Amino acid sequence: RSRGLGDVYKRQLRDSTQSDINDNIRIELANSILKYDSLDEESIRVKCQALLRLKRTGIAYMTYKQFVKEYKQILDSDFEESFETFIHEK
Repeated sequence: RSRGLGDVYKRQLRDSTQSDINDNIRIELANSILKYDSLDEESIRVKCQALLRLKRTGIAYMTYKQFVKEYKQILDSDFEESFETFIHEK
C-alpha cells in the first residue's frame, strides 16, 4: 500500500515543479517520499532546490551531504555529482 502512496507523492512532487506550488509544500512532499525511499534522487534534488529558494543554503547542503553519506553506506559506491551539478539538473 505504501508503494502506491509513494507513487502518488512522487507524481505530485514531479508535477509541483511545473506549477507555482509553495516551496514548503515541495519540501514536505519530498520528505514524505524520503521516509520510504531515502535514496530517491529526484526528491533530494527538489528538496534542495526549494531550500535554496527559501535562502536555507546550509540546510540544503547538509541535506545533500547526508544523502551522499547514506548513498555510500547503502550502495557501497560514491555519489559522483557535486552539489552544484546535482541541484542544477532537472
